[in-house]
Amino acid sequence: MKYGTKGAMWAPMTKEGDAKTKPTYGEVKEFDGINEFTETLNMATGSAYGDNQEKLYISEFSNGEGTVKAVFIDAEVSAAILGTKKDEKNGMAYGSEDNQPFGAYGFYRNLMDANKKKYYEVNWYPKVQGSVEGSTSKTKENGITLEYDSIKFRIQACGKGVFKVEKRFDKEADAAEYLAGLFSGASAWPGDAVESGGTVEGGL
Repeated sequence: MKYGTKGAMWAPMTKEGDAKTKPTYGEVKEFDGINEFTETLNMATGSAYGDNQEKLYISEFSNGEGTVKAVFIDAEVSAAILGTKKDEKNGMAYGSEDNQPFGAYGFYRNLMDANKKKYYEVNWYPKVQGSVEGSTSKTKENGITLEYDSIKFRIQACGKGVFKVEKRFDKEADAAEYLAGLFSGASAWPGDAVESGGTVEGGL
């Protein structure tokens, strides 16, 4: 079972990389109190039939979208993700020609198996591009309606062909360390070749 989410981060991409080289990233910026991340992945599909039955089915990643909802998204974080002009007092001017940079986004969440053993799962997207998410404002009535800050990401595959990295840990500290290492390049991606004479912790 999946529940909870924590430690959301984003960093601008400084180099795309290629099939043999991972992307690199700049300064990491953290979200204040992530509440939810909704992921939608779009797959390109095709099938072939013969002898009156389906013989071949292909499903390949095309693109995706993810919406971050947080208690508060600082103006500095929003401006960096959205490519928006910002002044020293957190004022922002959204323009029709804002250029949203590519970056990486990640977080970790809680998992629990049928025996109530707890795990921590890192979810990381090596190439995303932000866009403004609309909002609703409502006056105070008999109750107070709270709305979370939100940003939408377009999810793409990076030059290495990877669009998502996922890894589970027994300890929260290990998940947080691995997530930070994905941005800095210190964490190995699942499937990475082990360097000669060494091993990769966690069996990657």
